[in-house]
This record gives sequence, C-alpha cells and structure tokens, in this order.
Amino acid sequence: MPQRDSGSWNTMISGYIQNGHLNKAQELFDSFRDKNVRTWTILLSGYAKHGHAGEAQAVFESMPERNVVSWNAMITAYTQNGLLNSARDVFDQMPERNIVSWNSIITGYCRCGRINVARELFDQMEDRNIASWMVMVSGYVEIGEFHEALMVFFMMLRSSVRPDQAILVAALSAVMRLEKLELIESLRVLALKTGCESNVVVDTAILNAYTANGSLEDAVKFFMRMPQRNDYSCSTMIAAFSRCGRLDDAIALYEIDTEKGVGTQTAMVTAYAQNGRIHKARHIFDKIGNPTVVAWNAMVAGYAQNRMLEEAKDIFSKIPVPNAASWAALISGFVQNGQSKEALELFAELHRSGTVLPSHSNFTSALFACANINNVEMGKQIHSLAIKTRYQFNSFVGNGLISMYAKCKTTYISQASRIKRVRDTVSWVSESCTLDDARKAFEQMPKRDVVSWSAIISAYEQAGQGDIAFKLLLEMLSRGLKPNQSTITSLLSACGYLGATKLGEQIHALIHKLGLDSCLFVCNALITMYFKCGSPNGLCIFQEMPDRDIVTWNAVLTGKHATNSESTSQNPSELGSIQEHYNRNKSASPSALPNASSHPLTSWPRIHSHRFHLTVWIRQAAYQQVYR
Repeated sequence: MPQRDSGSWNTMISGYIQNGHLNKAQELFDSFRDKNVRTWTILLSGYAKHGHAGEAQAVFESMPERNVVSWNAMITAYTQNGLLNSARDVFDQMPERNIVSWNSIITGYCRCGRINVARELFDQMEDRNIASWMVMVSGYVEIGEFHEALMVFFMMLRSSVRPDQAILVAALSAVMRLEKLELIESLRVLALKTGCESNVVVDTAILNAYTANGSLEDAVKFFMRMPQRNDYSCSTMIAAFSRCGRLDDAIALYEIDTEKGVGTQTAMVTAYAQNGRIHKARHIFDKIGNPTVVAWNAMVAGYAQNRMLEEAKDIFSKIPVPNAASWAALISGFVQNGQSKEALELFAELHRSGTVLPSHSNFTSALFACANINNVEMGKQIHSLAIKTRYQFNSFVGNGLISMYAKCKTTYISQASRIKRVRDTVSWVSESCTLDDARKAFEQMPKRDVVSWSAIISAYEQAGQGDIAFKLLLEMLSRGLKPNQSTITSLLSACGYLGATKLGEQIHALIHKLGLDSCLFVCNALITMYFKCGSPNGLCIFQEMPDRDIVTWNAVLTGKHATNSESTSQNPSELGSIQEHYNRNKSASPSALPNASSHPLTSWPRIHSHRFHLTVWIRQAAYQQVYR
C-alpha cells in the first residue's frame, strides 16, 4: 500500500490475531509508530481471547491512555483465565463503567460458580440490557438453580424487556428440569406473542422441554405441528421415544426422515444401543460418512452399556480428536461394569495427556470409582484437581465427593471394628477425617439439591450417626426441598438401626405425602425397618405390595425369622408358605413374582395421611414449606 493509515494497521493486526498468529501481530504492533488507543486495545483483546492473561496485563500496563473498552478487555482477559480476584480489582479501579463492564464481571463470577456475588452485582446495576439478563438466567441454569433462573426471567418481563431467542431457550432449559407442564405452556404462549414460535431453535427447545418432563404425547403433537424441523428436532424425538421404551416409534420416525442428518443418525445409534441392539447401532454408525465426535461418543457409550468394554476401547482409540465427553463415556462405562481400577487408570491417562481438561462427568465417574474400591487417597487427589480446575463448585462433583468420602469412611469403620475393640475403633475413626471431608464438601457447595442432601444424610446414616441424619432432614425440609427415595431409604435404615418404630411410622406417613408408597425400593426399606424394630407391620406392607423383587423376598424372610411376633405364632405355616413362594420364584423376574394386591400402600389401616403430625423432630414451619 502506498499509504497506510491507522485503520489499515489496526486491520492487519486484528487479522493476524483472528488467525492465531499472535507473534506476527506483536511484530506488526511494535513496528507501528502512530499507535492509538484502539491499536493497544486490539492487541490486548487478542491476548485475552487466546488465554494469554500475562501478556494482556503487560499490554494493559504499558498503555499510554485507556478507555472503557480497554478496561473491559482486561476484565475479560482475567475472567476467561479464572483470575477473578484480579478481574475484580480492575473493575473496582475503573474510572467509569458501562453495561459491558458490569456484564463482564458478572459473567466471570457466574463461570466460577459464585452466583451469589454475581447476583449482588446484578442488583446494583442501574441499567441492564438483554445480555445482562441472559448472563444471570444462564448462570443460574448452569449450576442447577432453575427456580431462581425463572424468577430472574420473570423479573425481566416485568421490566418490559422483550425476550429474544437466546433467553427464551435459556428459560426453557430451566423449565424442562422443574417438571411443571404449565410453565412450558406459558413460555410457549410468550414465544407466540414475541414471534419466536416459528423459530426452529425455540420450537426445538419447547419440544425438548416436553420430552424432558415426560409429556411424550404433547411432544408428539407439537412435533407434528412444527412449521420447520431440523436435525436436532428429529433427534430429540427419537431420543424421547427410546427413553420411553418405544423403539419401534423411534425406528419409524428415523425411516421417514428423508434428510437423515448426522444428529438423527447419532440419536438412532444411541436408541439401538440403549435397547441392547448394538449390532444395529454399529450398522448405522458405519453408514455415517464423516462422523462427528458426538457420533463416536455415542458408539463408545453404546458398547460400554452393553458390557463390550474392549470394543468400547477400540472405537475410542479411533476417534480423531476425543473430547471430554469421549473420555467420560469410556470411564463411566468401566465404572458401571465394576472395573473401577481400570476407570481410574483411564482418568489418570486423561489428566496426563494435557490435551483435554476433565469435565464434571469425568470427575464424578472417577469419584464413584474411588468409592467402589475404597481408595480415599486417590479420592483426595481427585478432589484437589477439582479445586484447581474450579469444578468443586459443580453440584454433580460435590455430590460425588460427599458419596466418596462417606462410603470410604463406612468401609474403614467396618474394617476397624473387626480387628479392634469398640473404644479403639472410636479413637481410630476420629483420626480419619473422611466424614468431616464429606461435610466440608457439602458445606462448600454453592447450590445443594436433593441429591446433595440425600448423599450427606446417607453418609451420617452409614456412619451410625442417625441423630445427625435426622437433624439434616429437618434442615432440608426447612429449605423447602422434598426428600427423594434415596433420602427416605437412608432415614428408614437409621430408624431400623435405632429401633425407633414411632419415628419410622412418621417417616412412613411422610412417604404417603411424597407419593413414594408405590416405589419398590422404598417399600423394601420399610419392610426391613419394621422387622428390625420388631414390628409385624413389615408383613402388612409385603402383603399389599403391587410388585416384588428378590430384595423384597429376602427382607421378609430374614425379618420373619428374626421376629417372634404375635402374627407368626398364630399362623406357624405362614413362614413356610412364604419360603415356598420364594423358592419357586427366586429366579423369576420381578414382574413374575406373585402380587397380593393391585393397589399400593394407601389402604394400609395403621397409618393414614391425615394423621401425619411431626410431633418431635419436624417443625410445623418445615411441614408448611414442603406441602404449601
């Protein structure tokens, strides 16, 4: 060029940066004499974009003058590299801020899981744009605070801000996990009013919300009325059919799809694999001309789910560029097939490779592997790595940490009690801090869901500290969370261990309120609890169970042998009859075992839901929060 102005220089520097040639950009920058604030900011942003926070800082500190764009670029450089304290220092020192400044620092806090600090800053903003609302809604969704995500979204609507496609999709992501069909309908109406319902991305998000909430028929109707469908729409429906056991419908939809994109083919691979037809899955996979990493991962997961681990390793080795999900599929496959030591070796190989950062799924599977083989030392190393990579704030990883520490402690207690006197065992256990580690991991979680509470309650129950387990239940209820079947079974186990029949009866009444009285796992735990407490009510539950499995029969046989109840003495042939049924059906599937009633436990006369009173250990305020 005969004459180059600052715009030409800036364009060339920016071009080098966009193509990843940072050294050439730096050389050109150094040779340019008439640099302006835009030139400096371009180089600063380039280093920030490519993760070079140190070089970005050096450029920032050398700038003869700075504008708000420069300050914002430095904040982004720090937040993208996890240097949140440095980003906050820059934010606090800014002579003036705009909306981008606030959005950048709030985004940084959201990415690090510090949603409470992000919300404080968000509430301080005088002006917000659609990006500000999007940052908070997606931030809450990311950590599983779906209710809070919707509250922010509705606050935005009250502020007369018109939602766009992106934030509607984020709100639908929150709704799909709340199991509230009426909210999906409300967002669908909103999409219609804002002219977004004809948008295939929004429509697919609505479809996904229906399928995630188990509303398969509503999803089918909506799918048939969609004006436009893409590969993801079809793959969503195929996956939904597969999850509901309707493989024939998934196959029919796949066959009438004329496009058969990679996404649809991948969904069909997964559907066949989940239903045990792995050879059909491989047949479709081989038809994909250029498989994406998602398709490769589906095949790895398919082999692992069908206990074909060597084939899974073989297909994994052929992936051109495996990502974190590829490793997660392989590692979790080994864990699920009882090969936890090999799973940990794979996790170590992932860490040594340095090419892929472990995801929350990798951490969770590795922690479960540690728990399975009682390797608390490896678990602590993985915990340290989770802290370094900022995954300790992830709810899945946090729950995995709690379970790992709790299970390892329980095993240590069991081992110690076999070789030491009780006093020595208590002293030895006090030296082991695994339960304390579990509690610390629980307390440090920014968001605790039902799984988190269930895990810590189970930890104390397994350690024989039922009193603390029930205190945690009280706190859980006071926060408006409903126990799930895992929480209930842990509490019933504690009641059986303590011989607390009355407390067990109150838990039984809570089961009615929660609608878990037809759950096979809960019924089995009830039977075991009542028999351990010396109560004949376990047999009443057994006789009214609509379904039974091998655990049910074992529980009632063990209980009847151990309990000298009045009902047993009156009918001495009853135990023999149960034994005969068990021997005849012990190899049968659960559906083949005899049913005494076609109705769940709601007809049992001893405890009725209207007698549900929390006399000692649950406050009325907690009751109102759960059932208001």
